[in-house]
Amino acid sequence: MNTSKQLRVLLKAITVVSIATAGLTSTLMAQRITDVRVHQVAFSPSGKYIGVCCWQPDVGGRVSVWETETWQRVLTYKEGVGIGRVVFSPDETLVTIGHAGKETPIFSLPSGELLRTLTGHEQVVRAVAFTPDGKQIVTGSDDTTVAFWDVQTGEKLASFEAAQRRLADLVLTPDGKRIIVADWDSHAMRVFDTETYEELFASERFESITARVSISKSGALIGVSVWDLKHRVYDANTYELKYTIKGGSDWIEFSPDENLIAFTASRSACVIDVSTPDMQTANRIQSLIRVFETEEDYATREAAMAELQALGSVCEPYLRAGMEAENAEVRWRCRTLRERCLSADGARRFEHTAEVECLSYSPDGKFLAAGDRNGEAVIWDLAEGIAVRRLKIRVIE
Repeated sequence: MNTSKQLRVLLKAITVVSIATAGLTSTLMAQRITDVRVHQVAFSPSGKYIGVCCWQPDVGGRVSVWETETWQRVLTYKEGVGIGRVVFSPDETLVTIGHAGKETPIFSLPSGELLRTLTGHEQVVRAVAFTPDGKQIVTGSDDTTVAFWDVQTGEKLASFEAAQRRLADLVLTPDGKRIIVADWDSHAMRVFDTETYEELFASERFESITARVSISKSGALIGVSVWDLKHRVYDANTYELKYTIKGGSDWIEFSPDENLIAFTASRSACVIDVSTPDMQTANRIQSLIRVFETEEDYATREAAMAELQALGSVCEPYLRAGMEAENAEVRWRCRTLRERCLSADGARRFEHTAEVECLSYSPDGKFLAAGDRNGEAVIWDLAEGIAVRRLKIRVIE
């Protein structure tokens, strides 16, 4: 069954699960949904599984994993602390969890059996990742270190200091040669060599906490979410800052084909298109930018600006080039338009009833899952622009 069909089976089955749990006790039904925060929604590499992490103050955290073809829940893990990450192994036989504890559990799929627990960090383990070959797990902790573990034995193989005090998030490049870290307290994104542990790059010090890092499927782009209401996108090879996206702070995610960038912005899941336009559209964009310099009529220049804004973020490379033009008005209009395109105001917005905290593209790129602070995970059909299912998530069932 292909990924799209699996996901539609998943969505249909969710309704059945909701009906089956309708007989909850009055105490559980009184639980305030608004207290439940969905910290992560994650598809496994092929879409065979989906995992959801949630947390409720004074109750604890929970992660659930479902098999998407049959909608059997294969894993439920609950504890009295927050759970913030669920990560699948490349071959989808294992799943591990990052949470507000010092240990890292590893579970087998589809059995859900606890295989072993990684022990050795001195503080909270917030971030986890599998190496591309699936043989090691990498963990990041508030004890400032990144550690490498043998999956089969649970042995700690190596560790190094990678943060000033707290490490908020980490990802590995697809080739496994570099590790990208969100350093919470130094307000920076840092890159290390996984063999020598040498620091290869450190970003500028941001104006606020660095909360999240991500990497595109090909390894070409690095995303950084910062609590200054801006997301950054870097070229992963040169570390050049490509985009600054205004209006959000919690999560940034790249579509599998890297044509779309999704990001959180208050109560919205936002998507901008950074694909290369076809020749006809490219020619139209360039002709509209020339209007800023060649047309004396103000209304004509304003009409050109409105059309470019409607075309959206696909105009970005041409607007960036226009910012270097000799003509002052061309520079100003291109700069203004580029800022609008790379913002929540210029994005397609998928609205929630509470702040959106996390995002995940389905492996085929057709759906975007978003979790919010109202205990809701919503799966959006990107082609249709509609919510195909809204899930109410509880820590207690």
